[in-house]
Amino acid sequence: MTTINLYQPSEEDREKVSARRANSGFIFSIGILVAVLLLLGGLNVWASVRAQQSQKLLDQVTSENSGLVSQNNIEGVIDAQYRLDIIKANLKDQTSGNIEEALNRLASTMVSGVFVSSYSYKSNHTLDVTVNANNFVDISRQILNFKQSEYFTNVSVGNITRGEKQITADLKVTLKQ
Repeated sequence: MTTINLYQPSEEDREKVSARRANSGFIFSIGILVAVLLLLGGLNVWASVRAQQSQKLLDQVTSENSGLVSQNNIEGVIDAQYRLDIIKANLKDQTSGNIEEALNRLASTMVSGVFVSSYSYKSNHTLDVTVNANNFVDISRQILNFKQSEYFTNVSVGNITRGEKQITADLKVTLKQ
């Protein structure tokens, strides 16, 4: 048998349900409004903090820029360039030889692990060079490299000294003409 529900809610029940729906909708709308206001307030604070950071950075860049273009720095650069020009002219004016070329040749024949502690250029195209290394193998490789070089001839070893931490060799080499 079929049952049919013939119950009809009263007008009072309908009004209660309608009032509950209206109250819950109103509370939901107020909740969304509060969330949006909190979000806008947070974004406003974040934007002001970022604007302050941007202004600080802009001020720093401006001060650095003005420091770079100051008169003292320009005078220092001009003075350094003038001194470098004088040094280059003095190197090229040395009697019977070009020290710059000799140093470039010396640098191109250096072995890894060996460094020059002193050198002197003589007017007869000879270099007196003192080289230092951590072991005898590096010193011997450097001497062999000078002897096999296309830039040097008459390689002679003057003195080899062993210290606590390094080995020093005095060499005399002549530049090929």
